[in-house]
Amino acid sequence: MNDLIDQLVLDYGSINPSWSLSLDMISDWYDVYVKAKSEIAETGVSFMSSRGDFRTHPAFNAMNTSSSQIQHLLKSFAASPYQKSKMKALDKDISDSSEYIKSIMEND
Repeated sequence: MNDLIDQLVLDYGSINPSWSLSLDMISDWYDVYVKAKSEIAETGVSFMSSRGDFRTHPAFNAMNTSSSQIQHLLKSFAASPYQKSKMKALDKDISDSSEYIKSIMEND
């Protein structure tokens, strides 16, 4: 979280108070991800079910869900390299709208 906050301060100059809910959710989902990962590391990636077959550890669902939620929330801050490239396209001079539209289309 500290790295994310440091990057946001670098990108935007400060942390807007209205971002606190999203940052809290990122932190909460990250905690879920770390706990699920730790549980899998401790107990293994699969387990023997009561029927005698091997099944994927249930914590994988928690890891996948938390990863998706984190990625979704990070998009709102343009915190990924892909999102940053899209923001840079928006920052360009738009005196020639056809070039501007072309640059946006190339970033999708």
